[in-house]
Amino acid sequence: MGSFLVAAAELGDPVSLIARLVRSEPLINEGLVRKKANRISFEFDTIDARMTAEEALATIADKADRSRLALLKVLTTAEHFRYLSGTEEFRDGQWYSITLLPRGERPGPFAWASSLGDDGYEENVPLVVDEIQYLFSEGDSPLAPVGAAVGRERALAQAIAEACKFPENAIGK
Repeated sequence: MGSFLVAAAELGDPVSLIARLVRSEPLINEGLVRKKANRISFEFDTIDARMTAEEALATIADKADRSRLALLKVLTTAEHFRYLSGTEEFRDGQWYSITLLPRGERPGPFAWASSLGDDGYEENVPLVVDEIQYLFSEGDSPLAPVGAAVGRERALAQAIAEACKFPENAIGK
């Protein structure tokens, strides 16, 4: 049985993910004339954005099918990531809404995604980035919904971030 990533790639459908940046690692090539052309590997923990908050919370609590969790790696320049996401800086703990397309659908930064299977992260689906929307950073005050002011993606990401937050009372001296 293929994952939601494989199914979307085979059908040519976009993949929408709620993503938390867990690591960015520069890949330096000293021989480049333009140093800004060096790539950065952005790594995200993600979840299928089509889920409801209840489904997502059950999934991360390991009470539901976890195949809609995925790891995502995006390879692009810092400048292009800033342009796509509309942010000036990027750091671990930032949350994004990311839309991916199968390779060949359009040009864009390369991405590889792997959904969680019974034996861990097994597949590696090649994709391209279509859109990246910055949502918030850990530590930001959550937005209170006022009509349609808080988008569905941000509300879902806030619910997931709150459920995954390390309890402050567990921190010892």
